[in-house]
Amino acid sequence: MNNAHEVLLRKVEQLEQFRAEVQAICEDGNHRIKHTQLQMCGFLDGLRLKTMKATQDAPEEPTEPSIEAEARVIYESWSAQPGFRPWVDGGNSAMQDKARVEARRGLEVAG
Repeated sequence: MNNAHEVLLRKVEQLEQFRAEVQAICEDGNHRIKHTQLQMCGFLDGLRLKTMKATQDAPEEPTEPSIEAEARVIYESWSAQPGFRPWVDGGNSAMQDKARVEARRGLEVAG
C-alpha cells in the first residue's frame, strides 16, 4: 500500500468516527436544530462516500500475480535463445528469476 492510500484510509476512519458522533447527536432529539443536524448527517454521508470512492480509485502497487504474468511475457520473448525451456508456474530457474526482476523494474518505472 502506498502512503497516499494509507492517508486516505485514515481520513475515512476519522470521517466515520465523526459521522457516528454527529449521528448520535441527530438521534438524541433533545436539540432544537434537529433538522439542521440531519442535513449535516446527509452531507457527511456524501463526503464519506466520496472519500471511500477515492480510496478505491487509488492506484495500487503491482501485485505478485501481475508481476508473474509480466515476467512470463518477458521470459517467453526469449524463446529463440538456445536452451530455452517452457515457463514453469512457480519455477525458480535463473532465467525465470531474471524475467521477474525485469518485470518488477518495468512496473516500477511505469508506475
